Amino acid sequence: MTNTNGQTDFFNHSVFTGIDRAKNDPCIDLTIDETTKGLQKQRLSNLTGLFSRLPKRVYARAGKGQPYITYRQFDTGKEIIDFSITAAVVPIEKTVNGVIEKSEKVYYPGLVEDRVEEALAYLASQGDVQLMPGEIPRIGVTFTLREIKAVLIDVFDKECKIERIKQALTVLSRSTLELPIELGGKKYSHANTRISNLTLVTQEVYHADNTARCYCELHWAFANDVRTGNFCVYDLKWQASLDNELAEDLMKRLSFNYRHANSENSYHFKAKNQIENTSIGFEKRNLSRNWQRLKVALNILQEHDVISHSELKPIKADGKGSLSIADYIVTVWPTQHFIQSVKARKWLDKERGLSVSKAKQPKKKVISRKSTAQYESSDDIFG
Repeated sequence: MTNTNGQTDFFNHSVFTGIDRAKNDPCIDLTIDETTKGLQKQRLSNLTGLFSRLPKRVYARAGKGQPYITYRQFDTGKEIIDFSITAAVVPIEKTVNGVIEKSEKVYYPGLVEDRVEEALAYLASQGDVQLMPGEIPRIGVTFTLREIKAVLIDVFDKECKIERIKQALTVLSRSTLELPIELGGKKYSHANTRISNLTLVTQEVYHADNTARCYCELHWAFANDVRTGNFCVYDLKWQASLDNELAEDLMKRLSFNYRHANSENSYHFKAKNQIENTSIGFEKRNLSRNWQRLKVALNILQEHDVISHSELKPIKADGKGSLSIADYIVTVWPTQHFIQSVKARKWLDKERGLSVSKAKQPKKKVISRKSTAQYESSDDIFG
């Protein structure tokens, strides 16, 4: 496709989203409409059942004797998913005495990369973006660096320099996330970078025109969640205001699973399982530190009007007379604010043709092992 100057128009929406679309493929709209039943559109994004909840940050250095690959598990409460994160090798250029020297640095994706990826999903939700399924589904996003910067400020209340945003995009485009999938009854290990096909403006182009468009495609697992209806609308700004990883992970869990919230319906989960599912993980050598982190996160959820109160029931460690606590069963009760938000979001998802039942029946299976989780709430439909 060409523009009026006879040049290829790489940022035409139909080029990127329709390139491998079959005639009868359905289009799934990610856009959150203006009509949001009391919800503020500018606060909202799409939360997926699997990809959005995977612990994808790595708090470690890579290279120079340190591992380039981090192996993790994610326990949904029904199954355990094994996956890996490979560090990104990023090219570095610097000028020394008028001579350009090239080298490289190795980075794992961290907090900033997570925020930038969420900003891309947010822009896809706020704009006119659709999923065009192929054998591997794709979601393409066009954006400007200023738009990413604005989302980080307006939604996450975080200032970030343009160069750091570019670095985060580069890390996301070079860090591989490998997940097992099943296609046509056959098992595969699918490795793909967090974002792919990144087309990023150069520094010279940005300084000449800071509205120049960039492009990337979100990870296939995000697109597959969308294709199978395994996603819902949620309040991203509310989640970001918590500014605590465990509290944010709990908010995601409640937003996705607790869509039948009411004043008489509490929600239960095992503390150890939830903490193990975070990027920081569970500290086996210092159990009390885990419980302290959990209590801080629950207090933050209460302070931000997500839950009204919580209750922790201790599970003692094995062994006669043992006084140490191996785990907690956590029960939380929602606030009226959270209940009203759930009702409004359910209405909006219904308008978009989504339902909780769709999230239970993915068309493309993720290969996993059966969960060893012993306790599960009847309200906890996806871990």
